[in-house]
Amino acid sequence: MTSSTVPLSNTPLSDRELLTAFVGMADGAAFAAITERHLGLVYGTAFRRTRSREMAQEAAQNTFCRLARHAPRVWVGASLAPWLHAVALREAGTLMRAESARQRALDRLAAFAAAEDGGPAIRSAPPGSEHLDEALAALPEAARRVLILRYLQGLSLREVALEEDTSEEAARKRVTRALDRLTRLLARRGVTAAGVTACLAAAPVLWPAPSTAAALAGRALEQAAMSAAGLTAPVITTMTSSKLSFCTAALAVAACLPLGYAVHRGTEPPPPSAGEARGGTLAAASASPDSAFKDSALFAEWLRLHEEHGHDAAAMPALFQAIQEGPDPFRRRAFRSALVAEWAQVDPAGGLDFLLLDQNGDEHTPRQLFGQWLKRDPQAAMAKLRTTGAAGDTLAAQMLTDIAKAAPEEVPAIAAKLPPAKNRDRAPAVADAFAFYAEKNPEAARAAAEALAGHYRGEALEGVAKAWAKRDMDAVIAWTATLPDGTDRDSVLRSALAGLASVDPAAALEKIGIVPPGGQGSSDTTADRLMGAIGEKDFDIAARWLRDHPGKTPGQNHQGLAHAAGLALNADPVAFLDRQLAEGTLKTIGQAVNLALMGDANSQLGKVWEWLKQHPDEASLEHLRESVARSAIRQGTDLAMKIAREAPAGKEGDDVRRTVAQSLLHDGEESSRMEELLGKAPEALRADLIRVCFGSLQANNLSDPARWVARLESIPEAERAGPAKRLAFVWAGQNPAEAAHFAAGLPQGGGRSDALRNVAGAWMKQDALAASEWIATLPAGPDRDAGADIVVNEILEDSPSDAWEWAVSITAPALRLHCGGQALRSLAESDPAEAARLITASALSEPEKQQLRAAAGLSTP
Repeated sequence: MTSSTVPLSNTPLSDRELLTAFVGMADGAAFAAITERHLGLVYGTAFRRTRSREMAQEAAQNTFCRLARHAPRVWVGASLAPWLHAVALREAGTLMRAESARQRALDRLAAFAAAEDGGPAIRSAPPGSEHLDEALAALPEAARRVLILRYLQGLSLREVALEEDTSEEAARKRVTRALDRLTRLLARRGVTAAGVTACLAAAPVLWPAPSTAAALAGRALEQAAMSAAGLTAPVITTMTSSKLSFCTAALAVAACLPLGYAVHRGTEPPPPSAGEARGGTLAAASASPDSAFKDSALFAEWLRLHEEHGHDAAAMPALFQAIQEGPDPFRRRAFRSALVAEWAQVDPAGGLDFLLLDQNGDEHTPRQLFGQWLKRDPQAAMAKLRTTGAAGDTLAAQMLTDIAKAAPEEVPAIAAKLPPAKNRDRAPAVADAFAFYAEKNPEAARAAAEALAGHYRGEALEGVAKAWAKRDMDAVIAWTATLPDGTDRDSVLRSALAGLASVDPAAALEKIGIVPPGGQGSSDTTADRLMGAIGEKDFDIAARWLRDHPGKTPGQNHQGLAHAAGLALNADPVAFLDRQLAEGTLKTIGQAVNLALMGDANSQLGKVWEWLKQHPDEASLEHLRESVARSAIRQGTDLAMKIAREAPAGKEGDDVRRTVAQSLLHDGEESSRMEELLGKAPEALRADLIRVCFGSLQANNLSDPARWVARLESIPEAERAGPAKRLAFVWAGQNPAEAAHFAAGLPQGGGRSDALRNVAGAWMKQDALAASEWIATLPAGPDRDAGADIVVNEILEDSPSDAWEWAVSITAPALRLHCGGQALRSLAESDPAEAARLITASALSEPEKQQLRAAAGLSTP
């Protein structure tokens, strides 16, 4: 067996494809590529956990051994990173628990940097990095996955979106939400948001030096081979640091692994597989298996299955059924993957028919077989897929991107059959597929998109336009004008502009006016799509254009610039802000900067605040100050308190402190933290914190009314009316008599009448008689009038005569006439004569009687 000499780091295959090749065809080069690609992630995870070079090496070795042994059971998206991170963390934890002398590990960490020669040493991990991976592990799976891909793997947001099978904007939101959760978790361990960013920034560089990397991978591969094959002696005796030896070691392991072992005994050799083309497979060695396999129980069982059922195409279904009936789920998964790889060589058409109809298999098994067939013989694979009916249509939709790469001419027929997507973020990648087709054959792709019928014609046209615009935007514009009525020409042009922006930002901006600003959602407007593409290429071009074209994109949020603004802020926030302020662009990109500070650039809030302090009189920075105050809590309470303490006097400072208070208490949702925060807050912030809590006061958090009364006294007297009114209302729901006593004790002008009104209303609903008796005891004046008003409204329908008696007892003329008119109108509907009698018998003045008769619709006597 010979090894591949293709540089593994340049392989275009995804992790899932590499793992499929390893499991299904025992492609050793595929496993070597996985190991090389993720060694930094695995080693760095273990090193942060153990703080020890030796234990990190051992944990990394164990992790890749586990991957080799359990590969058939591992199902992933395009990337193995989340799975490997979790396993590496567990392996490191196991080693740490077994380490009886923790101090020895810390000592080794101090000596590590100087101990390694032959390559760069690991740089010291930032403070708090020892908690990073445990906090990641505590997150929900979806949040953990996007953070690992974005930060530990260093993928761009577009690459994360592809991994997550969603839009770039949706990926950005997922990363932002996940980062916020991680920051909150680590804040409990004393790690600031700036520390979180430092840990994430350092994580991808925690690689072992080259002199240990190859040996580490070699030992992992060697142990994996011995464990899987049941060997007791090493099959690999030497390792060097060269890529060739690294690949050779991987291939040697593949020769020892029975998983995916394909056996052929027919007179005709099987056709070559994709794995053989990349450097050899286990199947190539199966004709004369190494004697080391004699003691492998797993391999013996695989041979027994073939001896019992056969080796040709007719035997494949029987072998599949026998594997499915096995009691061990590990063997079922391993043998099924091996069989599918063999089936793809022996009888792929029959295998696809069987797997698509089989109810016991899963949806990944036919995808595995078809994917291998598609790479070997795309024409034959697609010809067969067209005959498989609805199941084949579903498979084609799931693998549209793979098909576009291998057989782009097949994309139109598949797109024509696709049903509408229920979720826009989960729609099939029709636009991307047609863009790929147009890159290969622009004329054919354009004709196919124009002729396409069905739900995805628009996406097809957009994909063609995006690829075509990179070469000739004017031709795209002319072509779009010829598209028939009913076509969303604007959306096609937006895609074309985005394509042009990726290669020539200035030209794309010059043509922004060719299409209206609208789009599907706030992040899909013309400006947002262009700014997103241009901002990452040259942020200043986008910022200056917005400055020089005020009103050109009205009402648009420029969310597309937020990610690029975050990158610039993270690189050098002071230089970025100085440049934008000097060029007069900071106000025009203000919302993008605000979004960045709430997301990717949150760790820079402290530096941005220090910069803002140097520009206290700059009116254009008002929104930036508010954004910093609102986002500060994401770095913990310390920064929020600092901002509140240092905010200037006057209205601007008051606005900042009010925003800080709202963010600290999440607009009152976390009022249970009140006492904790009051103990840390500067004097100027305490009243704002209390006001926020009063605004969210509910019966479920009014456990101690006396404490809330004391808090009320901390608010300036001129601002107590609203909080007092709220407290009286909530308190009345628990104990109206106590609430009434509290309200009656408030000073005039301090919200007493409104508070009494609230108590009366709550009490009337609980016990109308008791509430009425209390109101009757109040002395004549505004307080009793407010209570009487409540009573009138509560008893009006059931007892209009009694409501009238309460109304005429009100001392304020305007309120008396209002309430009296309500009572009389209600009474006049059933007994107008009694209503007229009550007016005549009252002690009211004659003008008031005339007004009441008119209000009740009664004639003058």
